[in-house]
Amino acid sequence: MSQGRYCACGCGQLIESKPWHKYQPVKYINGHNTKKGRENPHWRGGNGFTTEQGYKRVPNGHYPNGKIVYSYVQRIIAERVWRGPLPEEHVVHHINHRRDDNCLCNLTVVSDGDHKLLHGGEHVSFVTLLNVMIAQEALIGKEAPCTTLHT
Repeated sequence: MSQGRYCACGCGQLIESKPWHKYQPVKYINGHNTKKGRENPHWRGGNGFTTEQGYKRVPNGHYPNGKIVYSYVQRIIAERVWRGPLPEEHVVHHINHRRDDNCLCNLTVVSDGDHKLLHGGEHVSFVTLLNVMIAQEALIGKEAPCTTLHT
C-alpha cells in the first residue's frame, strides 16, 4: 500500500482522492486551496467598491461572524469630523450632487427630512438652507481648504 499525501494547506488531513490530476500530483483536498482576504494572491488591499448608485464603500471593521463590514466613505468622513457616530435619522448630503466627490467641503450632515426636501424639487425653506449652511460651517470652518480625508 502506498503512502498517502497530506493536504498542503496545513490542516493535517490525508488526501484520499486520486493522487494525480492532469499528470500533476494532488496537493490539496478539494476546497482547501481557496485563500480569502489578505491570504489570497489576488488581494488588492481591500480598496472597496462603488455601488450601482455611484457611492463608494470601503471595508470598515468586521461582523462577529468574521464577515467584512463595508461603510459609505462620506459617512466615515462625517463621523470622523463629528468625532462619533451620526444619529440614525441623519444623512450625509453631497452639496454639488456628485456622489463620487467626497471632499470635506462638499459634504454636510442634514436630517433625513431636510435631505428629502433638498432632493425633492420642492421649495426649501430659508430656515432649512440656513441650518445646512450652519452645519457645514461647523464641520469645516470658514477658512478650511477643500480636501479629501483618506480612509
